[in-house]
Amino acid sequence: KKEPVGIAVITAQRPQDEKTFYSSDMFGVTVSYIYVNFFAAEADDEILMAGENRVGLILYAAKCAYISGKDEGKKFRYLREISDLWAAKGWNPHDKRIILEAVNYLFNLTDPMYSSQIVEYIENLSMTKEDSEMYVSVFERVYTEKGRLEGIEEGRLEGIEEGRLEGIEEGRLEGIQEGKQEIIRKMLAYKMPFDTISKITGFSRDDIDGMEQRND
Repeated sequence: KKEPVGIAVITAQRPQDEKTFYSSDMFGVTVSYIYVNFFAAEADDEILMAGENRVGLILYAAKCAYISGKDEGKKFRYLREISDLWAAKGWNPHDKRIILEAVNYLFNLTDPMYSSQIVEYIENLSMTKEDSEMYVSVFERVYTEKGRLEGIEEGRLEGIEEGRLEGIEEGRLEGIQEGKQEIIRKMLAYKMPFDTISKITGFSRDDIDGMEQRND
């Protein structure tokens, strides 16, 4: 018994001639649906960040990602700022995880240097142990899902994700180990710090040293 309401959340610049409403006129039947349009790039930062609005933080991230364009340095600085805000919130773990996943997808860091720096920054943030582990876990998953580490087959990526979420099927778990080893080889190639690689993958320093020697 509730009336539906539509809202379009626009996080990037749209074509000039694109309609911001729906209309149809066919066989004498006319339908017109005018909805609220919210342009994140034009929103006031204070409004987005006011109160305890979870969506506001995601929209602020969308705005920052849009402003950054392809500038990885800007993305890194904004992501660091939003990480500070996220860590200070006392929201429940479910909400925090959803926000964190959305933010990481929006910024889409591709430079391994900035990717490792943001993990190191998070490790030094004042937050609970659970939040810190959640951040690194989400960052690792988003990083892997987007295929930023080349050379990992699509099937293996699926095995990594499904195995991490469900922990089932021995063969899939073996795929996870193989996938992580491939990830580590790529991280080593990018000269990422050993401590950062260990934190992301869960492998010990000795294991990583062994993989580096095999690469040599």
